[in-house]
Amino acid sequence: MNEEIFNKIMNTSFSSSIITHCRLKYYSKIAETTEDHISRIGLGLSLSAGSIDFDWKPSALGNIDVPITVDSGKSIRAKTLFKEDLLIFIALANKYQTIESYEEYRSGFRAHWERGIQLITEKSNGSSEWITIMESISK
Repeated sequence: MNEEIFNKIMNTSFSSSIITHCRLKYYSKIAETTEDHISRIGLGLSLSAGSIDFDWKPSALGNIDVPITVDSGKSIRAKTLFKEDLLIFIALANKYQTIESYEEYRSGFRAHWERGIQLITEKSNGSSEWITIMESISK
């Protein structure tokens, strides 16, 4: 990883779909924490699930999904999402696939972020109890 790519990643922002933003709002409310914390949990969950297509998009999950409550996607700065841990996230991203360019990292991290939030939703099985949801994603 060269320093130029690292700096470009840290100075970028990611934008989600509307459905991901709704899920983030819902989970941050029931967990009584910020959407940024939920985003980091989702990102880590997706990275641990393996490789991803860089154009991955979330989908509706029927009766276990959260209600649509916003009309725009979520924007999050890389500095907020990664904090001081970008090198750890880069290592995790490269564990299952080779990522070489800034564009691949940017697309990959956005896809992992959204997939992670979808995985939380799938594993929650419709629960609105944060402790139960955390227990379900740890399995």
